Amino acid sequence: MTSPSQANPSELDSPSTISKRYILLKLQYDGTNYKGWQKQPDLPTVQGELTHAIAKLCHGVEPSIIGSGRTDTGVHALSQYAKVTLQTDVDNEKIIRALNGTLPKDIRILSCRDIPYSFHPVRDSIDKTYRYYFCIGRTAPVLSRFVYEHRWDLDLEAMKDAAKIFLGSHDFEYFRTMGTPVNSTVREIYHSEIRPAHELGYDESNPIWVYEVRGNGFLKQMVRLMVSSLFEVGKNRASEDDIQQVLSKSVKKRLGPVAPPQGLVLYNVVYNLV
Repeated sequence: MTSPSQANPSELDSPSTISKRYILLKLQYDGTNYKGWQKQPDLPTVQGELTHAIAKLCHGVEPSIIGSGRTDTGVHALSQYAKVTLQTDVDNEKIIRALNGTLPKDIRILSCRDIPYSFHPVRDSIDKTYRYYFCIGRTAPVLSRFVYEHRWDLDLEAMKDAAKIFLGSHDFEYFRTMGTPVNSTVREIYHSEIRPAHELGYDESNPIWVYEVRGNGFLKQMVRLMVSSLFEVGKNRASEDDIQQVLSKSVKKRLGPVAPPQGLVLYNVVYNLV
């Protein structure tokens, strides 16, 4: 039986005789072992591993890969998308099997479909959802890579109320770190809520909470700075008014440091693809 990690050479023509093709991959990953999504020389990254796996499928020819977002070091994804430009006639199901047989076990391809050249995974997204998981104290060891363990008490009711301040369209200039230049720092938030994380097996004796936020786009480390501000409210070091003043830019500073990465998950990206 042929290993799914090895594409049959008879199924692959020479790249020089095959037209360029554009596919959209949907993937999941545990970001613990990676220095983020973006490919970097001599550092383990998700894009780097994906590039290596696709090159093996395409006679060593490295593909062009554009992700739907650049997750940071240690950040996870349940629904990341990547547009890949490559040259192969292998059908989509075989591409999925071949890549999953080559990629590390903490990266998994979920789907593959052909897309037009004009599609762009960042510009064409309708909205994105992030979730940030946290607890007060220690969590179960099996979840410790995905849940931030906050070691001090938090006023969760105050945090829940403060989360609503982010709803609507705001200038998030002071809720970002510098990265790829952007034309505007204004983003619209459709949903912003702190709730029990029932999807992780919520236990009242040792509860896990999740901050879920959905919007039309996010700046570099924006969600982690929003979470940090909510933590400051929970520690009674900041108020709803403080968040409002930073959003209105009447106070030109961050309310807290960037929250740790391990609680953050890129949960969903929505497109208008038929």
